Amino acid sequence: GAEMVLLRSDREEAAKGGGDAVKTLELRWQDRCEDLRARLEDANSERARLEEEMAHEKRRADETKAELERDLANAREELESTRREFAAERVALMSDAGEATKHASEVEDHVEREVQRRVAEATSALEKAHRAAGEFDGDAETELAKVLKQHAAKLAHIEQ
Repeated sequence: GAEMVLLRSDREEAAKGGGDAVKTLELRWQDRCEDLRARLEDANSERARLEEEMAHEKRRADETKAELERDLANAREELESTRREFAAERVALMSDAGEATKHASEVEDHVEREVQRRVAEATSALEKAHRAAGEFDGDAETELAKVLKQHAAKLAHIEQ
């Protein structure tokens, strides 16, 4: 824009002034052309430098992105592995707890049956003893309570 206005004014001046003016005009044009070429070279050099810098930054960004994607994949894999481990441990613990509950229930049932059997035996033996002695007069309950306490103490000792 501004260069074209100056060149036009130089041409007009040269047309008025003659041969020296033409020579002066040519020299000014050569200077301006050299100046424009130098500015164009500088601009091209700057553009090339910026393009190279952008390419370098893009490579760094791509490398960082790839590294982050690898880290994310590794973290996901580790998370899934940990989740599977915990799930397996939970299943094992639930199984162990189930077995322990079942075993405790079986032991409890066995102890209850044993207590009932021993109480029945003791009651029967006590009644027979009192009948044989001819003394069955209601004190059997007191005697039975004593026997039951003895058996309960024995069972408590067995359970420990």
